[in-house]
Amino acid sequence: MGLSIAFNGAFFAWPYQAGVAAFVQDRGVLDARSRIYGTSSGAVVAVMLACGVDITRVGLDAGMEANLRAIEPERKHPFFRPTKVLPTYFSIFGATLPEDAHHRATDRLFIRVTRVPRMQRILVSQFRSRQGLLDALGASIAIPGVTVTFAHKLETHGWCLDGGPEVPDDDRPGIETVRVGVGPRIPRTKPDHITPSRPIGFVQRFTVLPSERRRELFHLGYRDARGYLGAA
Repeated sequence: MGLSIAFNGAFFAWPYQAGVAAFVQDRGVLDARSRIYGTSSGAVVAVMLACGVDITRVGLDAGMEANLRAIEPERKHPFFRPTKVLPTYFSIFGATLPEDAHHRATDRLFIRVTRVPRMQRILVSQFRSRQGLLDALGASIAIPGVTVTFAHKLETHGWCLDGGPEVPDDDRPGIETVRVGVGPRIPRTKPDHITPSRPIGFVQRFTVLPSERRRELFHLGYRDARGYLGAA
């Protein structure tokens, strides 16, 4: 049986999911048939994994640095001052992606976004360029008043917003989907397989904590993935 992996929304607790992805990367859990799904901040982790970014040594630091630089020093979140968020992500996190990232990601990475005005949720899996891949990521984390003023425009799908709390399973026969989440979410239609073995609270989800605290989430995710996936 083949294996795919899905990263649900996590706000600023995404380092937990990055820890899971780092274990998957280190152990070579996925193969050529595997798909990688992501929505909202889970899409950040999905992009790292699909494009071959070294998550432990490069991707985690870049993502956390992008979070920090997108907010003013005296603040712990970007709420109501969103204009710097996506440009900062593109310049810092985007620099970690290989030049052929869009080729690596096409038909392997599935990013969930919401098209406006019909609020239709779709999966984007075709990327014409490296910037097109970054734009899909930007759309998946586009929350009005938080990360964007209104929405983020994709070349192929128009104006889009955050992809919502969940991604679907890989529905191909013979493929099992391992779902990764950070705890309760609304709505929830499918259970997660890998979730924090200790509670992640409001502060860890919705504020940007110091790097050492966020690294604790990363290590927790790595341990929980090892506990679930074992020596796979």
